[in-house]
Amino acid sequence: MNLLSRFYADSVLSNAFFNLQEEIYPWLDLRSALRTTRMADFMTPFGIFHEAKAISILNVTEMDLILNGRPRKAIQIGTVATDVEYRNLGFSKQLINHVITEYEKTKDLVFLFGNDQVLGFYPKFGFQSFNESKFVMAICSDVTKLRALKLTVERDRDLFQSILDISTPISSRFNATDAVWLRKYYCENVFQNHLYFDETHRLILVVTSQEREVTVHDVLGAKLPLSYFEDFCWEGCETLKLNFTPDCLASDFQVQQNQCEDGQLMIYSKEKLQITAPFKVPTLIHT
Repeated sequence: MNLLSRFYADSVLSNAFFNLQEEIYPWLDLRSALRTTRMADFMTPFGIFHEAKAISILNVTEMDLILNGRPRKAIQIGTVATDVEYRNLGFSKQLINHVITEYEKTKDLVFLFGNDQVLGFYPKFGFQSFNESKFVMAICSDVTKLRALKLTVERDRDLFQSILDISTPISSRFNATDAVWLRKYYCENVFQNHLYFDETHRLILVVTSQEREVTVHDVLGAKLPLSYFEDFCWEGCETLKLNFTPDCLASDFQVQQNQCEDGQLMIYSKEKLQITAPFKVPTLIHT
């Protein structure tokens, strides 16, 4: 068994890595992202291999965060997976320990999102659980003034890229300042049919709706006005939910527990970390 990393350029190891990743996370097309984005500049693969077979894998994404208004150097661990025939043999533990040892001298914190099955696993390495919030308010059910973008149309594709190029973090509670490539991946591959342009404010909103609730997952642009959502409306919907942390909440917003809809946030930090104000990690920086 060999523990290897930084092997995207090796077609055999890279293919084995993606085969296991796609088996465990079939909805996540990292193979295409490697070809079409700057993923290789920010995301590092780690894996334990037996010859050319991937036994256990994970990805490490380096991020410059802004957390409680302070810049932090961080990594996010994602796509942790072990071949079903090799589970419960300590391979994931070996990878996690290796990654923490490699990065803890140069990074302020390590974070990840875990499902219910692993909530007892990561605290063994020193990870703390943090509960996220969601921000909800009643809105009028009216036709939106936002224009749906179609990235298959050249004009809209150019507009999307120009807005993305000038985008700045819309929250100082918990956000990434250097994840443009990741936001681009989400917009082009996950939310490509859910992008809406606000011509007045030169913003692009990532929006989905279901059962009379509309969710804004992120906002791309230079600046989000503090009172932006006070007059927000969406046809057929009565409730607005924000999947990020607004710096200034309108008085009509209610703060509710997120109930781990996107996985439990867990953070490893060299110093004791406290996040007291309600927050939500933006959907578009999850790996």
